[in-house]
Amino acid sequence: MKKFILILIAVTLFGCSEKADPDQAGNTSEDQARVKFQQMDVTVEDNVATLKGEANTVNQEFYYSVHIGESQIGEEEKVTLENGANDWRDFTIQVELTDDMIKDEEIPVLHLYGKRENGEKVNPNYIPIDLHMN
Repeated sequence: MKKFILILIAVTLFGCSEKADPDQAGNTSEDQARVKFQQMDVTVEDNVATLKGEANTVNQEFYYSVHIGESQIGEEEKVTLENGANDWRDFTIQVELTDDMIKDEEIPVLHLYGKRENGEKVNPNYIPIDLHMN
């Protein structure tokens, strides 16, 4: 009887451990769209904002757009990372700052995010662009 209980506990624990890892690919559309960022740094020079950082994604891609207040400026852009799904990869984004962006009272903000198949944004990050840095 004790062997049966030990085997039952071992099988239960093994089954739970298989479901507990959220980084495994193929579970849900949110898992496939997951993106994390770190080591981000923004510089502005000659009316060009440059964001450098590291991203970790399941599907090796994420998206960004530039916003001033509630308005999106320009088109959404896709960033594809080189090799290494589920690994930290360097990326660089450059945004040309227009006169209208510079003169606006509100500062431009980079929105970085993953996207589900239905277009819903996942793990959004908001990075302000300080126009007064040099």
